[in-house]
Amino acid sequence: MVVGNCSGNVSRASGVRRPHRRIALVRRSIDLIPELEGWLKDGETLEYRIRDDLEQTYEKYIGEIDIWRNQVVRFLDRLMPQSGASIRFSVADGDYGVGPLLWEMTRLRRQRANLAALLDQLEVYLRRSYLQK
Repeated sequence: MVVGNCSGNVSRASGVRRPHRRIALVRRSIDLIPELEGWLKDGETLEYRIRDDLEQTYEKYIGEIDIWRNQVVRFLDRLMPQSGASIRFSVADGDYGVGPLLWEMTRLRRQRANLAALLDQLEVYLRRSYLQK
């Protein structure tokens, strides 16, 4: 059953559809894109610095990697709480049998890929977060 009103909103028996909410989600996602791109770039820069360092050691870089990861998780939890975004970002393994630093680097690369996937589905995660409020 569909019922219309003069404001253009459509109510359905199974729920309510409001175009202004959709517009708000699109605007919010547009606002977040530069920030997410910044986190992607920071992770890429970190990965390239490690890769290009001839004296790379686990101890030298694990702190920076952990700081980047924790900052991204806090960012996602603050802006999209209860959306699953921080879990989607965090779930990544490194390659096994390559040593601790290379394991962390491959994990970092996969987490960057996860963050890019979040960017592709940003409106979905924002909607989930919005519906939890």
